[in-house]
Parts: sequence; C-alpha cells; structure tokens
Amino acid sequence: AMGRSLGGVWVVGVAALARVLAGEERGVEESVLPYARPAWRDRTFHSPAVDSYIEATAPRFKDPDLGVLLTNCLPNTLDTTVWALNATDAFIVTGDISAMWLRDSMNQVLPYMRF
Repeated sequence: AMGRSLGGVWVVGVAALARVLAGEERGVEESVLPYARPAWRDRTFHSPAVDSYIEATAPRFKDPDLGVLLTNCLPNTLDTTVWALNATDAFIVTGDISAMWLRDSMNQVLPYMRF
C-alpha cells in the first residue's frame, strides 16, 4: 500500500499500519511501507557515512518494515533540511519561522553526531 504525502510527511494507510503493529507474518522481502526518501539529486545534503550505516543495518531487521522506517527516517534531516555552503559551513532549516533556533537545530542533528 502506497502512502500519500501530507505536507511532506508520508502517511500510510490504516490497514497497512494495522498489519505492521499486529506483527503479521510476511515474506522476508515484503514490506507494506513505501520507500520515501527524495531522489538522490533532490536531497539537500549527502552523507556517505549515514548511507553506509543504513545499507548495513536496515537488512538486519527481522521485520522489513523496520528497515524501511530506518531508511526513510534516519536521513530525513540530511535529505531535506541541511544546506551545505562549503566543506565546513552548513545551515539547518528548522521550519517556517524566519529565525534560527539553536535548540531545534541541535535536536535535528543530534542523531548524526555518532557519524
């Protein structure tokens, strides 16, 4: 079941979500969740380290939907809100407020500190 975009967030159908939460048995390759990352050329920032981590970790989940969630969610800030100016400077888009909030920016990049 394909999701639909709602303000940039993918919404999965209720039936598909219910199957995931119920832990229904599915084939190893089957996932009810859609791949939702932007095309490579449309991403605002690229991190080979994060991509390598996803490629190594996502297939290890017993439930393929968890691998899809990791693939879609972990790089979301990098894919959509980080704008690199050069090798050392970047901006984090924190939302529709025309100010840079350090708290919000810090929390957006916190998951990437290990990389």
